[in-house]
Amino acid sequence: MIRTGRGLNTSRLVAQYLKLKPGDRMYTALPLYHGAGQGLCITPSIHAGSAVILSRKFSHKTFWPEVSASDANIIQYVGELCRYLVNAPPHPLERKHKVQMAWGNGMRPDVWEVFRQRFNVPVINELYAATDGLGSSFNYNRGEFGRNAIGIRGLVWHLRNSKNEVRARMDVDTEEIARDKNGFAMKVGVDEPGEVLHKVDPVMAKAAFAGYYRNQNASDKRWIRDVFEKGDLYASLLPFRLSMLD
Repeated sequence: MIRTGRGLNTSRLVAQYLKLKPGDRMYTALPLYHGAGQGLCITPSIHAGSAVILSRKFSHKTFWPEVSASDANIIQYVGELCRYLVNAPPHPLERKHKVQMAWGNGMRPDVWEVFRQRFNVPVINELYAATDGLGSSFNYNRGEFGRNAIGIRGLVWHLRNSKNEVRARMDVDTEEIARDKNGFAMKVGVDEPGEVLHKVDPVMAKAAFAGYYRNQNASDKRWIRDVFEKGDLYASLLPFRLSMLD
């Protein structure tokens, strides 16, 4: 369940992050009942007063004709959508467009640069987050630096946020947080299999995550307790192999 306040706050933050403004035109072929199409395209565009070009459905045959005809300067992707486009036969309009940015999540390393070069899209803006999570990572990528990375974490970021975002070792077989002999989690470094955890103030827990609809058991499992010390509370950003740049 997503509270109205969180939905409004997400639309504001995404609009600010993408620097959306009247005159921008974002193309999406994603369903609006999903968090990506709704919370990362429609509501941020409404907040900014920019336009949305909404396709009836995704098809590699209609994608570039619609993008080209609509004068879209941003295209939204998710999952394997970009792989379908890369694997499709060449289209006469695949480079005849005004797109400056591809915005979404799930761009695979073997697709990333092929997509950019073939379709002449200067910026790939990769997001990693979850609708039931409390954190996110972004990678505004223009070239070699940061290419294929899930997110960028630099020195300034670490100085400001490292206490609230922690990378913990996980058991790759059980997909649970690995614990030491004292029962506490262990931190890992870059490129080690792990899970990103975000620290939560227990007082703000219910406000941050409203829970799953009529499923208290699943809601309770979303929290991880006694992680690095007794009484602390964390929420996970979902397990993945860390490939953030420090």
